[in-house]
Amino acid sequence: MLESGQLEVLTGATVTRVLFRGRRATGVEVVRSDGSIDRFDAAVEVILSLGAVNTPKVLMQSGIGDAGDLRRFGIPVVQHLPGVGRNLQAHLAYDCIWQLRPPLPPRNNGTEAVMYWASSEGLSFPDVFACQAQAAKTTDENVARYGLPQHDQR
Repeated sequence: MLESGQLEVLTGATVTRVLFRGRRATGVEVVRSDGSIDRFDAAVEVILSLGAVNTPKVLMQSGIGDAGDLRRFGIPVVQHLPGVGRNLQAHLAYDCIWQLRPPLPPRNNGTEAVMYWASSEGLSFPDVFACQAQAAKTTDENVARYGLPQHDQR
């Protein structure tokens, strides 16, 4: 057990839900990389900082979200908050990089091609959006070779 105010970092574990006593968060449940499940009680408070996708996901798995959606998946409702997880989307991105000699200066409008697509035949509206944009990217090798300005890609 850690003393108050100390932090322990646990690697190889993923938070799967917040544990509650009534409506008070009392700890978290984690699944370890070997598949075992552990529960950790909070001495003072529970703070979720899992990013834009995983925070609402864990909240919903814990029973906080739209009650209808939670019940549909057999999750007991702790708090009906319909905004949690609403419009949750994956923002996939990948790079296809072509090298030109000499490099062209940036000249785009931000989106060169756009696609809206309905992923299912029964949809009356598109639910998938993809775009292609030209953006200046450099590698250390090209910066050295062409004397280009360095763009931070991190």
